[in-house]
Amino acid sequence: MNTIRLSNEQQLASEHLSGPGLTLAVPGSGKTTLLMMRTMTLIKEHKIPPQNILTMTFSKASAEDMKRRFKEIFSTYTGKTPEFMTIHSFCFSILKQYQKKHRIRLKLIDGSGHSKFMVLKDIVATISGDLISDEALEQLINEIGYVKNMMLSEEQFKEHTTHKSFDKIYARYETYKKQHQLIDFDDMLTMTYNILKSSAPALTFLQDKYPYIQVDEAQDTSNIQFELLKLLGGSQPNIFMVADDDQSIYAFRGANPQNLLDFDQHFGRAQTYYLSNNYRSTTAICSVSNAFIKQNKARYQKTMIAKNTNQQASPVTITAFDDLNGRNDYIISAVQEATNTGQTTGILFRNNSSSVGLAYLFYRENIDFYIKDKTINFFNHFAVQDILNFMQLALAYNDVNAFERIAQRTNAYIPPSAVDYVRAYNRGRNVFETLLECKDLSKQNRQIVSNYKDVLITMQNSTAISVIRLIEKDLGYLQRIEKIASRYDSNSDSIKRVLTQLKIIARRCSSITNFISEIETFKQILLSGTTYYNSPISFSTFHSSKGLEYDCVYIIDLLEKEKTDSEDDLTDDDQLLVEEERRLFYVAMTRAKQSLNILYHKFEEGAYLKEISYMQFLKGLHSDIITSQKHIRQAAPIKNNTAALGETIEHQKFGFGKVSDLQGDIITIEFHDKIRSLSYSLCKEKGLL
Repeated sequence: MNTIRLSNEQQLASEHLSGPGLTLAVPGSGKTTLLMMRTMTLIKEHKIPPQNILTMTFSKASAEDMKRRFKEIFSTYTGKTPEFMTIHSFCFSILKQYQKKHRIRLKLIDGSGHSKFMVLKDIVATISGDLISDEALEQLINEIGYVKNMMLSEEQFKEHTTHKSFDKIYARYETYKKQHQLIDFDDMLTMTYNILKSSAPALTFLQDKYPYIQVDEAQDTSNIQFELLKLLGGSQPNIFMVADDDQSIYAFRGANPQNLLDFDQHFGRAQTYYLSNNYRSTTAICSVSNAFIKQNKARYQKTMIAKNTNQQASPVTITAFDDLNGRNDYIISAVQEATNTGQTTGILFRNNSSSVGLAYLFYRENIDFYIKDKTINFFNHFAVQDILNFMQLALAYNDVNAFERIAQRTNAYIPPSAVDYVRAYNRGRNVFETLLECKDLSKQNRQIVSNYKDVLITMQNSTAISVIRLIEKDLGYLQRIEKIASRYDSNSDSIKRVLTQLKIIARRCSSITNFISEIETFKQILLSGTTYYNSPISFSTFHSSKGLEYDCVYIIDLLEKEKTDSEDDLTDDDQLLVEEERRLFYVAMTRAKQSLNILYHKFEEGAYLKEISYMQFLKGLHSDIITSQKHIRQAAPIKNNTAALGETIEHQKFGFGKVSDLQGDIITIEFHDKIRSLSYSLCKEKGLL
């Protein structure tokens, strides 16, 4: 029927018949093959009717893939196909029966003339009086899902959410759905749980229908999902889970790997199996990944064994760059060299926005690529829209609409009454000339605004990159985003990273009009899907790369969550976050089959970046499995007549400081708050020194 040969570990796990079973499967160990073979073993060897076997997973793509794999492996099988579905689709099927019985009609909020995104946006505006950014709204949506998946009470909301009015927003959202007979994906879980908890006949029916339950990617289960599985399993559960606690990376959605660690407590004494063989990655990649993840404390002890015996495989490489420009050039050159070799390449990153600048450079270099995630949201980010609105005002300095959109984005306080004055009396002039006539503008802000009209004129004839810097510095945009971040109790770094990506595009544009055109063209390319799905080069976040593999992987965007210096000083919650971040990086590393390249840059916008904490650990591993190198680029040395030891020098961001060291292109300055090492050439290029 099939020609698949199982390893001893796979064979042992596939023969598990009854009672709770947990298989801990390392990356690339063939867990889907195991599930297919166990399913057929139940059917053929133990005569279990296929309709009594339910296999659940967490994504529609995974469920469809398992159906396809089952039919491919057992192509001569003519019996009924067992059920493969997501947990959400399983719950939705129960809700449909519930609606039919009780003669009610519930609709999914998205796709029913309503939009969860817009409903919550309106609710936030009503309650707080603020227009919430897309980024903050996405976090709010995640937090609503989190409290439901973790089964938190209202009393527990505050310690797990960030929005100051979360409880009011949550209550209003629930009321809105009830009034309009709407549900979201999280409601599918909670409603199904409540139905089965309160209806013994319904629960017994499902327990009789599915006496054998299999769960793939079980490390992604949330508390509500785990409780559902416990209900379905009953007092004598035949539940077989395949998981890797080291790949649990969805805590922000409510995934709780502790449930796996407490598996015996939930289901009684279970049989535990291990799939230790990795058939994907080289020895070096497996060795580095093993050493890295073993730093985590809350995990099952297991070791990945490489079965990829490619003797020509190189060690894992860590490469340091002075800046993003050097890193981007390096990746583009490497990818171009691999053209027509058949090599698949994955460029993996922590945050979606990190890919935009590099993807744009690929587009400009005519390199085909595929972006797995929806980076289109980048162009809707308020910082992108702000820059475009500033530029529009520079092109047409009498554009009152553009002025209204940026009035609260400079370092001057422009009251609403002054904006109304400009709208009423501008009459085709430079908006800032009209603004200066308004008596509601304070003396201090009048002095600031008086410079703005000249800045707009300068912007008209400047390059796009110079214009962005004028907006940041001369119009006070950087100061404003610091205040915006402080207002929402967040960090401005994520906003600045958006600006950094815009500058990558701007460096290729000669003018404002050229920049605006390029932004729109590239946005449409991403929106229309004209990036190539079948391209051997893929851009993906760490999260979305899970389950995928590439011959060569480049890991970029190595950003560290804020925390204390020593893990010994961390609270329990902080320790959970650190271990989640470690698991996320582990997932990214184990996507690589032949070549794993970890890239980071030391300077951004002329400022020295702190090296992420786990880089030193990786560099300390044996040179047989990992090597560390610095990418050398030609940089102009500092001239003594330009900067000298002991000289007091002014940095536009950090203020005055004394030069304490000069090494090549690196200048070390003692500022009033701290000592900083900066790239002198970058600082000069950007007008910071």
